[in-house]
Amino acid sequence: MARRQQKQQNTYDLALFAALLFAVLLALYGFGLGNVGIFDNEEAFIAQTSAELFASEQHTKPTFNGTTNITSPPLTFLAQEVSYKLFGVSELAARLPSAIAGFMLIFIFYNTIWMITGAKRYALIAASVLALNPMMLIMARLGTSDMLLTLFTISSTMMLIGNVYSSDRSYMRVIIAGMLAGAGFLTGGLIAFAIPFLVVGALATIKDHRSYNWGSFSPTIFLLSGLIAISPWFVMVVKEHGFEYLYTYVVSFAGDPKLWGLSIISGEIQRVPWWGYSTVLILGLFPWVLFFIAGSLGVVGNLFARLRGYDARLGIVAFGFVWFVVGVVLLFFFTNFNPFLIMMIAPGAALVIADFIERLPERPLSILHSVYIIPLIVIIGGMVLFLPQIPSILLGDSIFSESVNLMASRVDIALPLTNPLLIAILEQPVKWGLVPIVIGSLIIVGCLVGTYLMSLGGREAHLFIAGSMLMAFAIAILGVVPRIHEYKQEPLVWMANKVKQEYNHSTDSVVFFDIELPSVRFVSGIPYTRVNNPRAIIQTWGRKVFILTNVDKFAILSTFLPDSVERECLGGYCLATIYRNN
Repeated sequence: MARRQQKQQNTYDLALFAALLFAVLLALYGFGLGNVGIFDNEEAFIAQTSAELFASEQHTKPTFNGTTNITSPPLTFLAQEVSYKLFGVSELAARLPSAIAGFMLIFIFYNTIWMITGAKRYALIAASVLALNPMMLIMARLGTSDMLLTLFTISSTMMLIGNVYSSDRSYMRVIIAGMLAGAGFLTGGLIAFAIPFLVVGALATIKDHRSYNWGSFSPTIFLLSGLIAISPWFVMVVKEHGFEYLYTYVVSFAGDPKLWGLSIISGEIQRVPWWGYSTVLILGLFPWVLFFIAGSLGVVGNLFARLRGYDARLGIVAFGFVWFVVGVVLLFFFTNFNPFLIMMIAPGAALVIADFIERLPERPLSILHSVYIIPLIVIIGGMVLFLPQIPSILLGDSIFSESVNLMASRVDIALPLTNPLLIAILEQPVKWGLVPIVIGSLIIVGCLVGTYLMSLGGREAHLFIAGSMLMAFAIAILGVVPRIHEYKQEPLVWMANKVKQEYNHSTDSVVFFDIELPSVRFVSGIPYTRVNNPRAIIQTWGRKVFILTNVDKFAILSTFLPDSVERECLGGYCLATIYRNN
């Protein structure tokens, strides 16, 4: 009787923790999404393209500023269109699909691991590790295609994994997985098929009963289902624009290996330096990445025995390690650096780390691991602590500049910066306040204390670390992000609003001189003409001609402008206005 009551109490506690986790995620991913303006160029480009699709209702022909761009991810635009229809064209509506996708990804990951292993606590820890890290937080709060791509790709992979581990395989799971991969293709390209195929293919090959495994994977059904999911979009494109448009779309969006980045296919040399993804991995999956090595050492010794065994709880951890390794190898062949691709291998790391955390009372954190864990905590916490000093360091005006320059030179980064635009942005008088100090202190104190408790075998220590990071995330959302917005795009938002107030669509025109600033277009909603020849600006039609450019370009442009031009510069950008009487 006592055992039954204890089991019921444990089940109740885990259900409470699961409800608490998802309640926290709703707030963390969704709170204040529209409080900060668009400050990422890719985010603004997608948001503006979706706005134009929403206005024109031509769902198969995305345009930006009236110019067709068929290499863009159509499903992201459609998701934002629905959001615009419900909430109006705004920053909140542009980012809402990513926030929902992030929440759904964690929910699907948690339930799939629970279904495969029957271990609710392990599934809950793995979901927490995947959900509570800077990379996931950024993706879920940014209105780009990355979060939707990750949702479809990882969900497809998890569906196939569940079918391979199931004693009662179902082709319906394979069909659903293929359709999810097809949706991922329409969101971000062939990577949506590559990750499930390579990761689950590796599992099916290594695990015992290969014929059964490959039958559960069913690559043919998987690929055909993906094609079926994609075909309605292709039919709509052909119906409205013809086969030539479809062919151009396929070649530009999926057929060019350079576009989806594999150097082994395109024949190009690897361009991403080894420290690129390594740095993103350490910073993006902090603090949980600190325990990946410790968790991996407990898996590698009996890796194949775990994979071939019948215990799904042990096997899924070994598979997580394989997932991570396969993903790292795949990233090595990418020619185009995309830091968010780290999230494609993050679930594998989460499975390994969660196993280590759950087994802490049996295997306390070895003191040897503190040799690299403690310095990393101090370094990362110190970086946040001295965040206000970073602009001065980059400009070469800080007492730390000489030391940072020495380290930067070893990874081929030239400091101090010489780009006039970046210098002007960094020289803005932004007041950071105590925010970085509080966040850096939370990271250092919380993670160090949690690590110490882990060394004593405390399983609950990960909750201490998670709580510290949650507070750091909340303060970052409220304090750091608005200040970064001040640095990067506040000047552009100010200029966009100024143009919007003074612009007359029947008599005026807007010109961008040699810059690419879609965020201004999204804020103002006003079409512009891009001009690279300064002489052409004088010939631009309009009673008032608004000219947006960089500070370094304005010096070139000013020699061609009349003396009566009005000029206002802020944060590295200049707005010049020509007034004409006719």
